[in-house]
Amino acid sequence: MNWRLLTIIIASISLFGGQSIAAPPLTLSINCVKATNTVEINECTAREAKAADRQLNQTYQKLRPKLSTKQRQRLTQAQSEWIKFRDRTCEYEAGEWEGGTGASAAYSACISRVTQQRTVDLQRYLTK
Repeated sequence: MNWRLLTIIIASISLFGGQSIAAPPLTLSINCVKATNTVEINECTAREAKAADRQLNQTYQKLRPKLSTKQRQRLTQAQSEWIKFRDRTCEYEAGEWEGGTGASAAYSACISRVTQQRTVDLQRYLTK
């Protein structure tokens, strides 16, 4: 099970590496690449999710001052709704592992992947 989960995690983290306006790629530390047990995998995926969230927040903060008041309000509302969507989506994906040791890592890997995609979306708004 650990190899399957690790493959999913690494694939999801590197999914957006080839996009030209993608968020700076998240790099796995050597310890994460060699993670073999549930505790290590959970720690690594949680760390990657936090890094993706930091990148998203930085991009969001760069975008806000460039918007009109009305657009800023719309973005704030959209972001609030998007966070709910992300969390529910990842709860659903992690549900495949419900009751198992892979649920936490699956949730964090999903958070990382979906958050990276949202960062790409916000970066597109910055370039307009």
